[in-house]
Amino acid sequence: MSNSRSWKGPLAAMLMLAAPAHADDESAGVTPGPFRAEPGGSVTLASSRIVLDGDRVSVALGVTARSGATIRLDLPRFGWLGEAEPYPDRQFPEMAVEVDGRPAAVRNTVFAGFRGQDITAALRDAGLDPFAIAETPPFVSPSPVSAMPVRRRAFEGLVASGAVTKAPEGFLAGWTASRTVRVTPGAGRHVVTFRYAARPAFALTTVADAAIRWADYCITPTEAGRLAERRGVLVFREYSVPSGLDGIRPPKQILRVAKAADTATIVCDARGTALIDPAGDAPVRSGPDGVVHILRIGRPG
Repeated sequence: MSNSRSWKGPLAAMLMLAAPAHADDESAGVTPGPFRAEPGGSVTLASSRIVLDGDRVSVALGVTARSGATIRLDLPRFGWLGEAEPYPDRQFPEMAVEVDGRPAAVRNTVFAGFRGQDITAALRDAGLDPFAIAETPPFVSPSPVSAMPVRRRAFEGLVASGAVTKAPEGFLAGWTASRTVRVTPGAGRHVVTFRYAARPAFALTTVADAAIRWADYCITPTEAGRLAERRGVLVFREYSVPSGLDGIRPPKQILRVAKAADTATIVCDARGTALIDPAGDAPVRSGPDGVVHILRIGRPG
C-alpha cells in the first residue's frame, strides 16, 4: 500500500486525533546511526568521506577490521507518525552498502515493540510487515480463514493486546519498530560505503527566528544573517551525517557537496571555522556527537 492523502471518513478523524501534528513547512529530520563495531574495538576507523548530492548521501568509511568483525548501524525506532509526516519510512529501505566498491551482504535485524513488550515474533507469526507503520493509513490485514491457524491466533493476540486496533475501515498497526544494519567487511583494510536518501531537518523561516544550533556550523547568527542579507524568508535544511565509529572521530574527514543553485552551504572545516560553499574535497570536522552537520540556506520554491 502506498502513502495516500485521499482517505476520508471516520478513520481519518480518528487518525488525525491520534497523530502528532507536523507543519508542512518544517521537520526535525531523521539521523541514522551511530556506527558501532561488534565486538567493540574490532574495527579501527582511519577516515571518512561524505558526499552530499542533492538529498543523496554516501558515507565511505576507511577501516581496518579483524576477522569476523562487524560494522553495525542502528536506525531509529518509530511508530506511525501521522498523515503529514514527510519522512514516514525511517527504516531507510533504500539504503545500500558496498565494501571496496562492490555490493555487500547485509544482515538486517528488526525489532518491534508495544507497551514495553517485544512483539517481533508475534508479527512474524501473524505474517505482518513490521514496517506497515510507515504507510498511511497503517492498515494491516488478518490472514484469511483458510490460512494456518498459527497466523490467525497470532493476529488475534495482537488485537487483544492493543498492538493492532479495529476501525470501521480495517485493522491498524499501533506498534513501534526499528532496523539494525550489519556488514562484515572481512579482515584487513577496506572502504565500507553506506548510501541512502537524507532526511534533513527543514524549516521555512528567517535567520532571526531559525531554531538552529549555529555552533554546529561554526558560525554565529549575525554572520549567518549577513550571508542571507535581503533574502527574507528562507528554507533552512540541516543534514546530520554520522561519520564516527564507537563514538570516536576519524583522524581524517572529507566532505564533497554538489553545488545547488541559489543555495549557500555551511559546514565546520577541520580547523573549526565556518566553511561556506565548500568546493571539491574539503577537510571537515564532526561535532561532539560524532556527526558532521551541514547547513543549506536557500530560497523557497
